[in-house]
Amino acid sequence: MSETEFTLTGWKAIVAVIIAVAVGGYSLVMRNATLDTQARDVISTWIAAEYASKALTKWEGADYAQNPQLAEQSAEEILAATRVTIPSIKAKGSKREPIVRVKILVDGQPPADGKGTRYYKMKFSPMTGWTMGHKVTAFSYYTKLF
Repeated sequence: MSETEFTLTGWKAIVAVIIAVAVGGYSLVMRNATLDTQARDVISTWIAAEYASKALTKWEGADYAQNPQLAEQSAEEILAATRVTIPSIKAKGSKREPIVRVKILVDGQPPADGKGTRYYKMKFSPMTGWTMGHKVTAFSYYTKLF
């Protein structure tokens, strides 16, 4: 086998360095892009539904006729579970299929289940907008390149 030597000098080397820096910079910007408000709303609704479902399950079968205060207490707990806010959201990967890291608060407090930071795979389509994919691990988020 013969060895081929490849050397860049002068203006060709400068152009190659500029292209490499531009590609690297674009990659970094895309990996740490912040999602728009539509994606934030989709995630917030998804998480609120999850917590409301858990709250509904907790109060299922309660005897509200015997204790009207119990009905008020359960309703307030279910409504509080739907008050999900997202103070921080970051994305890595392609703009169409990023993995997002979401920090959440439920009713202004860290979630009772201790899962204040979550990771999801999302998809974007110009026709349908943002849709939720599925939960992923922190490892998936931090190792996502493109």
